Amino acid sequence: MPNAYVMLASSIALGVGGQLFFKQAALSGHGLASLVSWTAGCGILLYGISTILYLLALQKLPISIAMPSLALGYLLVSICGWTIWREPFSLVQLCGLLLIIIGVLCVNVPGSRPT
Repeated sequence: MPNAYVMLASSIALGVGGQLFFKQAALSGHGLASLVSWTAGCGILLYGISTILYLLALQKLPISIAMPSLALGYLLVSICGWTIWREPFSLVQLCGLLLIIIGVLCVNVPGSRPT
């Protein structure tokens, strides 16, 4: 079985991919029509696989580590939105993303958890 951190990282990456497909579905359709597009279907599929990997990671990792680590998805989706669709960032948003990075690093520092 793969390392729990590999499964968690894969779960995050697939969740990000799902979000990107959802955004594209939203841009391509109007109203509920976007729900039946192939891009929405791909997003749902990626979210499903992401959920399975997250559950497998939770078998080995404390939820106090795994759940905060999912916040990296917000960072990655924001960067992809800026890169792909040229969505702008404000200084406040950049500060928030920096806080996410700091928070995830803090909860994942080796030796910082009680035994």
